[in-house]
Amino acid sequence: LRRASKILYHQLPHGPVLFLWNLFPRLLSKVTWIIWGGDVYIYKQSKESLSGMIYEMFRKIMIKRIPHIASFAPGDYEIIRKVYGTKADYFPSMYPLPVDFLHYSWPAISEKKNDEIKILDGNSGNPSNFHHEIITRLEPMKDAAIKIYCPLSYSGNPDYTASVEERGKKIFGNKFIPIHEILEPDKYLNLLYGIDVAIMNHDRQQGLGNILPLLYFGKKVFMRQGTSSYEYLKSTGCHLYDFSSFDTFDESLFSSEQEKLKENTRIIGELLSEKRCRELWKRILN
Repeated sequence: LRRASKILYHQLPHGPVLFLWNLFPRLLSKVTWIIWGGDVYIYKQSKESLSGMIYEMFRKIMIKRIPHIASFAPGDYEIIRKVYGTKADYFPSMYPLPVDFLHYSWPAISEKKNDEIKILDGNSGNPSNFHHEIITRLEPMKDAAIKIYCPLSYSGNPDYTASVEERGKKIFGNKFIPIHEILEPDKYLNLLYGIDVAIMNHDRQQGLGNILPLLYFGKKVFMRQGTSSYEYLKSTGCHLYDFSSFDTFDESLFSSEQEKLKENTRIIGELLSEKRCRELWKRILN
C-alpha cells in the first residue's frame, strides 16, 4: 500500500479494521472510495450497540481524510457529504455488471405473449426490500392472472425470509414463487427478461443490478421516490413509477406503456456503454 500510487476501496470497510486504517493517514490520502450502497447507510445502525458507536467514531475520522469519492448515483455522495462533512472530490463511476444484459439475445416478441402478469418482488432477502408492504398492496390482485417471483437467496436472515414466504404463500398460494438458490447469471437474466413488472421498494440505493437490466429490457419498474437511485435515474430521463404513490394495486397499474419504456432501453444502453465506462474510469485513475 505504501508503494501504491492509488488505493481504491470497493465498498468502505467496517469493523475493527477501521482502527488500523486510522493509524496510516498518509495511506488514506491516496484513497478513492467507490460507494457500493450499503456502506453509505451504516450510520443508521451505529447507535444500536456500543461497538457500532465506536466504529462510527473512527469511520467519521477516516471519511474526512479520504480525498476522492466515486459512485453511480450522485445522491449517495450527497448523503455522505451531509452526514460526515466530507470535502472530497466527487467522481461518477460504475462497474460493468456481472450479467452482460447489453449483449443479451432478446427472444422473439411472439415468445413473450401471454395473459399472465409476472411480477418481481424485490432483489434479495434483505428486510430493506420491505416485502411485506409489497405483499399487502398486491393482495387485491390475489385472484388475478399473476405470478410473483421473490428472490430470497441472499442478504437476509432465515426468520425474516421464512415470514415473507409464509405470508406470500398464504395470500397468493402457488402464484407466489420464492427463489432460494443463487441462479447462474444467464438464467437470472432470462428470469428478468420474462418479468412484466418489478417492484423495488428499498428505502435506500439498492438492487441496481436488477433495476438496470429491467429498465433496459423495457419493463415497468416501481421504486420508492426519494432514494438516491430513483432520483438519479429520473434525472437521466428514465421512466419510473413511484411505488409509494399507490395504497393498493390493480391490473390497470400494470398496463404496458411501450413508447416510454422503449426510451428506457436507449437511456440505459448509453449510460452503461463501454465507451462511457472507459471515460469515467480514466477520470478516476488519472
